[in-house]
Amino acid sequence: MRGLNTNSENLYSFQELKVWHKAVDFAEKVILTIDHLDSTRRHYRLIEQLEAASTSVAMNIAEGKRR
Repeated sequence: MRGLNTNSENLYSFQELKVWHKAVDFAEKVILTIDHLDSTRRHYRLIEQLEAASTSVAMNIAEGKRR
């Protein structure tokens, strides 16, 4: 995970959750997959929706679990 501070004093409680880390990893994989799509037609709205949906899981976890 990129940029994760391992100093437990600076972590929010959601950053200690395994499910949050998995959600972040999933979002990164989705975005990387989207970046490698090879199509003559770009479906920009669909791509935006995929990115928003994949990142919303980690964001919702973070919003629901703070210090």
